[in-house]
Amino acid sequence: MLNSSEETLNKLAWLNTRKKIMSMPRLKIQKFLYFYEMFQKVAGEPYEIDHLKAYRNGPVFSQVYGDINYRETEVYHELDKVGDFEINLKSAEEALFMVSSMTEPELSELTHQFDMWKSKKDRINRGEQQIPITDEDISQKDIDLLEQIVPDYPVNNPDYHIISMQSKKFVISAEDYKNLTEIHYDILEQLSNEEDLFNPVYLSIEEDGGLLVD
Repeated sequence: MLNSSEETLNKLAWLNTRKKIMSMPRLKIQKFLYFYEMFQKVAGEPYEIDHLKAYRNGPVFSQVYGDINYRETEVYHELDKVGDFEINLKSAEEALFMVSSMTEPELSELTHQFDMWKSKKDRINRGEQQIPITDEDISQKDIDLLEQIVPDYPVNNPDYHIISMQSKKFVISAEDYKNLTEIHYDILEQLSNEEDLFNPVYLSIEEDGGLLVD
């Protein structure tokens, strides 16, 4: 029997239609759920952080952690049974964009910036486990940071591609993606080695065919 709520399974089922979670890093599954709930909060929509715990790599939904690690086959069976996704698609797209456009270390580092996790850091370093994160742990600084990082790219441009090279994540519209040339890919290969570029890296093709890096 699964411990994850029906609402959580709905979110995972939607994610599974976009990115097969069987092949997704488990950290990214957790970060998807985390950012979904946080973006819901800053939007003034219902959100759920029951069973959210402070782990070394950031906030983790412990029931999902247990289900995926110990009842994985049952999880996939339940996800296949979900029909209508009763979720906020805007928040889901935003959360998916976050986990798709950043590496696992970057996602962990980002979630380490929130007071809701930082306030538990000393306890984590002492070896404590299953440390609850509650609504009272979310500071105004956390809200401000969340408002800054909410991505508007997938909302305004639902058709986009993320190109992964080395540790870089290049984001480009579907229309421009179709017009990428070998010269453009050569440029991206060079850019993928630039340490001063931080994910996600936004791209567009100018009228003269040049590649614009934002």
